[in-house]
Amino acid sequence: MKIYLGLSLKIIKTKPSRIVLNRHKRFEDMGFIKNAIVGIALYEGIKYLTKKNALGISKLDQIKEQAPEWLDKAKEVTADIKDGRIPQV
Repeated sequence: MKIYLGLSLKIIKTKPSRIVLNRHKRFEDMGFIKNAIVGIALYEGIKYLTKKNALGISKLDQIKEQAPEWLDKAKEVTADIKDGRIPQV
């Protein structure tokens, strides 16, 4: 006797006291494909951020240089919001 639960799981009743959960085969294959796509996207993103331009500076280096300025601006905006003023960005 088989009872289907949702789209991805099926309950197989083997004995009256034991119930086993199994995944459909097609959903297991999709997990591999999804992981491969996410891995490729991460690889390409890291490659883009660390690629040096003509001056020898990467995008990641530029982000590191600008981060303290962004933090200071965020602190000013937070203070303005706490004081009830409209932030001047």
